[in-house]
Amino acid sequence: YLHDIVHQKAMYTISHTFLAVAPNGFARMRIKKSATHAVHFEINYNADLKCRLKTYSAPTITGNGTLFQPFNRVIGYGNGTQGFQVYLNPTFTGGILRGNDFIGSEAGTGGQATRAGGGRAGGVESVILPNQEYIIEFQNVGNAASDIGVIINCYEKPNDFPV
Repeated sequence: YLHDIVHQKAMYTISHTFLAVAPNGFARMRIKKSATHAVHFEINYNADLKCRLKTYSAPTITGNGTLFQPFNRVIGYGNGTQGFQVYLNPTFTGGILRGNDFIGSEAGTGGQATRAGGGRAGGVESVILPNQEYIIEFQNVGNAASDIGVIINCYEKPNDFPV
């Protein structure tokens, strides 16, 4: 199925490394609504130290953050043509905590020496319905600054969820 979505030019990747996130500090991504399509996404992340993932829906945005361009998985085709936007390090208040209990919601070594191959990784899969916003929040819960790497594969499709 995903192979077909790539060939339909509808699969995007968001790839970013947040550098030196302070202890108890946050790195965030905002996925801003698509008017008519649902956005299906799979978040994969890793960290040098222990990192916790939380997600929020319906946040009140107080600062957009920096616009970030996902790339189309058909190399050289249509970057920027997706119906959703991504922002790095937005500021927000409120929101409905959705992802505090994900299986694998913590990744990293918890301050232990990193083994060959890097720290641990975590991931989660979800869908954002049309006209919704989502905050993806990574918190460094290690005892020193930590890099947090994020890769999100996502695609849009007309909303077929019941209203």
